[in-house]
Amino acid sequence: MKIYWLIHRLRAMSLGEINWRIKEKVNQVKEKRSIKGHSCIQLGNENNELYFFDSKKFFELNRNIQDILEDDYWLSIIKKAQDICAGNYEVFGERFRFNEAIDWSYGFNTNMKWPRICSYNIDFRQCVHIGDVRYVWEFNRHFQFIVLILAYRATREEKYLNEFKKQFYDWVEQNPIIVGVNWTSAMEVAIRAYSWAWCLALLDESLRENREIINDLKNGIINHISYVTKHFSKYSSANNHLIVEASITGIIGIVIDHMSWVNDGIEILEKEVNYQVYEDGVNKEQSIHYHAFVMEAIMLFIQMLQKNDIQYPLIFDERLEKMNEFVANLMNSNYEVPNIGDSDDGYLTNMLGNRFNYYEYVLQVGSFLFQKKYVQSANINMNLRWLFNKGVLDQLLDNDYPTNQSKCYAKGGYSILKYRNRASERLCTFDHGPLGYGALAAHGHADALSITLSINGYQFIVDPGTYIYNISKSWRDYFRSTINHNTMTINNMNQSEIKGSFLWGRKAKATLICADLSEHEDHIVAHHDGYKGVVHEREITYYKPDCFVIIDYLKGKECKWVLNYNLAVAVKIDSIEGSSIKLNIHGCDVYMSFYNYKDIEIKKKYESINFGSKRLIKSIELSGESDRVHMVRTIITIQYPHTVETKNQLTNIKVNKKEYQLINTERRGPNDEEKNNFRV
Repeated sequence: MKIYWLIHRLRAMSLGEINWRIKEKVNQVKEKRSIKGHSCIQLGNENNELYFFDSKKFFELNRNIQDILEDDYWLSIIKKAQDICAGNYEVFGERFRFNEAIDWSYGFNTNMKWPRICSYNIDFRQCVHIGDVRYVWEFNRHFQFIVLILAYRATREEKYLNEFKKQFYDWVEQNPIIVGVNWTSAMEVAIRAYSWAWCLALLDESLRENREIINDLKNGIINHISYVTKHFSKYSSANNHLIVEASITGIIGIVIDHMSWVNDGIEILEKEVNYQVYEDGVNKEQSIHYHAFVMEAIMLFIQMLQKNDIQYPLIFDERLEKMNEFVANLMNSNYEVPNIGDSDDGYLTNMLGNRFNYYEYVLQVGSFLFQKKYVQSANINMNLRWLFNKGVLDQLLDNDYPTNQSKCYAKGGYSILKYRNRASERLCTFDHGPLGYGALAAHGHADALSITLSINGYQFIVDPGTYIYNISKSWRDYFRSTINHNTMTINNMNQSEIKGSFLWGRKAKATLICADLSEHEDHIVAHHDGYKGVVHEREITYYKPDCFVIIDYLKGKECKWVLNYNLAVAVKIDSIEGSSIKLNIHGCDVYMSFYNYKDIEIKKKYESINFGSKRLIKSIELSGESDRVHMVRTIITIQYPHTVETKNQLTNIKVNKKEYQLINTERRGPNDEEKNNFRV
């Protein structure tokens, strides 16, 4: 299996990348001889003494923090710190306990641990006998260290400081440089250094009588980032990892006045923002989570550059404002976005110690950074209290970004069909973009022409999510497969060919044919070529506010097809009559019917809304066989039932005294001359 993966991985590399990776192997041999096994707080101490960590350059620590942060926040932090001192931890929502000393290489999914061998010799992919490496990496991002320091600053109780020191020095002893799983990813090394920088910045003002821990933290941070700069992700691996590595390198460079690191960060990001983000603001990885992850990384760096009066390229602001607009347009009135593409629930800043609404937080950062309200939040995420000064946060942002209109991101590959007023909201996403970024398309799913639908702020038709990365190939493939997305599957095959957990072979190409968006009606048509000999085209017409018509065309050779709609866990099925079904979501009735089909089948499927967890949901499934040209029409109406009448070449849909007229398109299909006449 590994040989099979290696062959396809090599096919995804250019000659330049192969040459670079050979040089990396040679460099690893040298590093095994020179730095392996050294302590990250002792290596290069003489050179590190040249650098001074200036906490005044590091975001906004708000010296009178008890005055501006709510009592509930401090109670939550202290409760979390008490749990940590008692050996209780939470990773991806799961509770874990270390009764004695912490094993920083613990597998979490099992009681096994990662080997304490050279990091370059550890293959962390599909290690079922140990666990998904994302768990141990998440734990070793050290957000718990920040909680302990915050609790110490709030209470001045030595037990929190002592627990932090104990854990920090224990980690340093167990994790010498390039030994163990915690040195296998340059991005993880960077994120850990960023957490340590928060600890150092918080301690620097309150612990001047104890310089040892401050000096050791500083040395550890410098050695971490020094390692990152020698191991930046490149070529096909240069996705969100490189952006995070460069952003954090720049941030640390600012606070220790190491301008070559600042310049490295700026130079890398100037290229990568252009490479990895479309002009319309959509991240090319085709993952909403990693879109936000990249946003957070770059915006944190921008905030530091602005705070310290360092100039940076204009493209940073231009592209990041577009990225904020995209997430703002995706977000429903309950601050939720669809789970499109991969998500590992990762983030860079966590001053709360708990999970929080990541997308709302990221949009809040963008709002204060660019002085434009991208999200109408009632409460400011506590992370922002540390990122911006009180004067900035007290400003009333009156420059609202309008999010009540439909949008088509032609280059990014998404359309958002929307209706919103004070009483109701409809938000439908339509995926007509590429599989993912670059040769690997690592974080994309086989979801071309898939939709999601949110009604009045509640998810109704949902994307399956991600669930897991590295311990179960079958589950990893399940959540990426076409059959589990809200689109058509042909001959039980994926649109794109899965070759590994983060590797694809043949990739479907989706093409947007037309997009006509208006105040009263939206109309979108796209197709993809993922099935040899069969083209799938999807046409969506949204009659605002309450009627969606989705027409799926198949043209080509005979085939078997399946059409799937995943229902959110809160959706209730009231009744099924032939090809019609009545559903309810939080008191709102929804009616679906299927033209050219007789019986509806309800299947049990899985949805993952958080990394590492999954739950059963219900899914509407239709299936059949197609001759050379075939059409299936889905009609969705909200609040009111609909009737359908077909006469001659016209089909009339009647909904609540309104009537919509469709041209009978039963014989149409992609690539016909009639394609140019796809208008309702």
